[in-house]
Amino acid sequence: GGALGVFVAWLLGLPELAVLSVAAVLAAVACALWSRRSLAPVVQLIPVPAVVHVGEPASLVLRVHNPRGRRSAPVQVHGRLGTAGERIVAVSPLAPGRSVEPVVQLPTTRRGLVHIDGLRCTLTDPLGWWARTSDIASHATLIIRPRVHPVRIEARGVGMHHAATGA
Repeated sequence: GGALGVFVAWLLGLPELAVLSVAAVLAAVACALWSRRSLAPVVQLIPVPAVVHVGEPASLVLRVHNPRGRRSAPVQVHGRLGTAGERIVAVSPLAPGRSVEPVVQLPTTRRGLVHIDGLRCTLTDPLGWWARTSDIASHATLIIRPRVHPVRIEARGVGMHHAATGA
């Protein structure tokens, strides 16, 4: 594209177009190198609490940590976040050794076992021309139990002794 821009600029006699074409190619190469060099932080999924009853509040903590010696890149964590559905969580760059914990609320309207995995992490360059996506190797499980309703003593059955008399 840059060579074509320089060729068209030469044909039309527009040196400004040639300079603009070269600048665009240099910016694209710089962004590609930046996205290759940038580091993705480590993402850990933590359900809080891990076991709830139907209708009780639950949340998913995404612990994003930068264990490396350089500043991490800004990332987007995206995918199906359990009962919350498809979501995108954006995290700004982290200094070395720093972490951040965004929280996503999980609705608990149905009982069952909820597996949260298959998330992806996307790094983009500052101009948004290049993107690099990788899988997140973290997994979390949320257990949603049915509501427990205690039975009063007088509401219990009579047992086998009175069954023959029809009581």
